[in-house]
Amino acid sequence: MRDFIALALLLTLPAAALAAWSSDPQVNFAIADRAGEQTVPKIAARADGGCYIAWYDQASGNYDVYLQRLDAAGNEAWPHNGILVSSHPQDSWLTDWDLIADSAGNAVLVFPDIRAGGDWDLYAYRVSPAGDLLWGADGVTINNDADFDPTPRLTETADGDFVVVWGKTPVAGDGKIMMQRLAPNGALRFPLGGLAVAGAAGEDPGFPAPVPSGADGVIVCWVRDMGSYMSPRHLYAERFDAAGASTWGAPVVVYNETSLPIAYPPEILPDGAGGAVLLWHRYHGGLYNSVVQRLDASGNELWPHQGLVVSTLGGMYHIAPTFAFDETSGDTYVFWDERNTSQSQWGIAGQRFSAAGARLWGNAGRVFLPTGPLYLWALRALPLPGGALLFWIDEPGGYGNDRVRGFRCDAAGSWLWGAAPIGVSTLLSGKGRLPVAQAPDGTALLVWEDDRAGAIDLYGQNVRTDGTLGGDPTAAAPAPAAGLALRAWPNPFNPRTTIGVFLPAPGAARLTIHDAQGRRLRVLALGELPAGESILRWDGRDARGKALPSGIYWARLQCGAQSEALKLLLAR
Repeated sequence: MRDFIALALLLTLPAAALAAWSSDPQVNFAIADRAGEQTVPKIAARADGGCYIAWYDQASGNYDVYLQRLDAAGNEAWPHNGILVSSHPQDSWLTDWDLIADSAGNAVLVFPDIRAGGDWDLYAYRVSPAGDLLWGADGVTINNDADFDPTPRLTETADGDFVVVWGKTPVAGDGKIMMQRLAPNGALRFPLGGLAVAGAAGEDPGFPAPVPSGADGVIVCWVRDMGSYMSPRHLYAERFDAAGASTWGAPVVVYNETSLPIAYPPEILPDGAGGAVLLWHRYHGGLYNSVVQRLDASGNELWPHQGLVVSTLGGMYHIAPTFAFDETSGDTYVFWDERNTSQSQWGIAGQRFSAAGARLWGNAGRVFLPTGPLYLWALRALPLPGGALLFWIDEPGGYGNDRVRGFRCDAAGSWLWGAAPIGVSTLLSGKGRLPVAQAPDGTALLVWEDDRAGAIDLYGQNVRTDGTLGGDPTAAAPAPAAGLALRAWPNPFNPRTTIGVFLPAPGAARLTIHDAQGRRLRVLALGELPAGESILRWDGRDARGKALPSGIYWARLQCGAQSEALKLLLAR
C-alpha cells in the first residue's frame, strides 16, 4: 500500500516537477528559460541537500524577482521557471543582491528596487518551502529615503535573526555602512533605515559583507573609502552585537599598506569559532598578489598585520582569488588566477594555509593549470574535509564559446578526479556569473547565465564529491579502495544514519560524534577494527540517550596517527 501511495503521488506531480540534475555535461539543467533574459542568479543550499535559486527575470519587461526550490535530486518543487517574489519596478541596470537559506529551511532574499521612487531602496522577503511569502506580498522595507542604497548583503545570526548590511551613498554628505536587523517574523530590530555602523568625515565606504559570530553577533568587513580613484581603499573589519554596537571598540585595520583595486570586493568567511577569515588582492611594487588574514572573535589578527600573501613568486600576477575554509582542520585553501604581467595568459594556482598561517604548499604555491592562452575567470572554491573543490569558466572556443570545469584536490594539493579537470558544462556557449553553494554531503551546486538558446537563460548542475554529475544523492557512496575513510548514508538524515568506517589494515580505532563546536557527544566505536569497511549506526542521540536537535555534527575517526572527519546533518 505504501508503494502504491508513493507511485500515486508521483503520477500527480506536474511534468516540470520530474526534472532533475543531469548527468550529461552537454545538457545540464535549465533552471529558467522563459522569454527575455534571466540574470544575476543566486543560489543557497538547504539542509535537506536541495537548494533555492533566485534571479532577476525580464520576461515581463521589468526585472522581476523569481525563486525556485530544488530537492537534492534536482526535482523542481514549484512550476518550471519558478515563482514570482516581486514584480515591483526595478531599474534597468542591476547590481549585486543576496539570498540565503535559513536554519528553518526558508529562503531569505534582500534586493533594491525603485517602487518608492527613482532612488534605490532595500526590501527583504522570506519564502517558505511551500512558496508562501512569510513577510507579506510586499516584503519588509529595510529603508525608504532619497539616497542610493545598492548591493545589500545578508546573514543569519546564531539566534535566528537576520542582519543586512549595505553601503549608503547619500544625496549630500558622507557615505556610511548601514546595518539593519530583522526578527524571524520580519520585525525590524533597528529603526527604519537602519543604523550607521561605519564611516568617517569625507569618506564613502563600501563593499560591506557580514558573517555570523558568537551567540547573536556578526563580523562585518568593508572598504574604508570608495569615493574616488585616489581614495584610501583600505580593508576594515568590526564585530557588532545584537544592538548594533561594536564589541571591539573600533574597527580593525586589516590592510592599509596600499589602496585595494577598484571593483573587487573583499571576501569573508566564518571560521566556526566566532572569528573570520578574509581574502583580497592588492597591487604593490608593480605586481598583484592575493592576501589572507584571520581574525579571532575578539578582533585579534592571528596572522601578521597586513596579511599573508598567497605566493612569493615574482614576475607574475596572483589575482582574482577565491577561498574555502576547512572547519575540521582550520586550514584555508586559496586559489587564484596565475596571470602574466601583460595579462594575456591565464592559469590556476593555489595555496593551503595552516591554522597558524604556514604556507603548506610552499612559498610559491601549487600550480594546478599552467599559465597559457586559455582565458578563464569566475573561480569558485568550496571546502571538503581534507581538501577543496574549485570551479571556473574558461573560453576554449573564443569569445562567447565558454564552458564550466572543476577539480577536487586533497590536503597535499593532489588531483582526486583524475589528471585533468572535469567538464561540468561542456556545451560551448556564452556563460557568466557562476554562483555556487554546497549541500551538507559536500555536493557542489552551481548555477550560471547561459545563452545556448540565444537569450540569457539560467542553467545549473550538481557535482558530487566523487566528480560525477547527477545521480541519487541519498544512495551510499562507493567504499574507497584504500586509505582511512568515512562515509554516511543517508546524509542528511532523520533520525538515524549508517556510517561506514574504512581501515586499510586492522588496527585500534575510535569513532566519535561531535557537535559543531567540537564537543564530544558520543563514542560509537572504541577498540580493534578489521581491515576494510565496518558498518556502524548512529541514532541521533548523545551518550545519555538524549535526542539531539537538528544541526551539523561531525563523525571523527582516529586510528593511530591518522584521522578523518565527516560532516553529518541531522534534519528533524
